[in-house]
Amino acid sequence: HQCAMRASHLMRSGRSSIVTLSAVGATRYISGLGSQGVVKAAVESMTRYLACELGQFGIRVNCVAGGPVYGDLLSKFSAAEVTQRHWESFTPDGKLCSPMDLANAIGFLVSDEASGINGSVWMVDHGFSAVADGRSSRAHSRRVLQPTTV
Repeated sequence: HQCAMRASHLMRSGRSSIVTLSAVGATRYISGLGSQGVVKAAVESMTRYLACELGQFGIRVNCVAGGPVYGDLLSKFSAAEVTQRHWESFTPDGKLCSPMDLANAIGFLVSDEASGINGSVWMVDHGFSAVADGRSSRAHSRRVLQPTTV
């Protein structure tokens, strides 16, 4: 609804950009986050539709899908430190996103340098979504990359 309301104003400017926000749960199963995943999947679909419908007016529409983020929300989990270490174990570099990681992606997508990007979903998640089997990435890598004796 907000996008439709704002689109008429953006159409008059001739060249604009909308960035929606999603999460990795839109495309990956994350236990306990089913309702968020379904809603974020709808946001990603809306992004593609708006990109197609508004492109003729010079409006680009893209989406940033974030992984787990360091910050206040994480601290609301019981055993926040354990939860943080758990989520970090699912990224290849052992880090979660910072709010600035997401802001930088958004800043780029609204810039002129991104003028050829429209209808895309950008994963900003330190590789969280690349771990397809749901196992801890770093623990798995340590097992796989251990030198073997022959």
